[in-house]
Amino acid sequence: MTQISSDGAAAVDQGVKWRKIDKDTPQGVKMQLINRWSGVAHYGALPQGRDFFDHWAPMPTFDKDN
Repeated sequence: MTQISSDGAAAVDQGVKWRKIDKDTPQGVKMQLINRWSGVAHYGALPQGRDFFDHWAPMPTFDKDN
């Protein structure tokens, strides 16, 4: 279910969670990346060595019926 965040700045879905970056995180492909404490998400490929980002999320896809 999508809601507006408590500060009114974003639409959020409590069922979709960021994933911690670990050894199994895909590399060299487009994904959403974030540093939890900076709070600003980016689209891009995970840099070698994990760098600044600590969480990721896959790209959304379209429903077949749309």
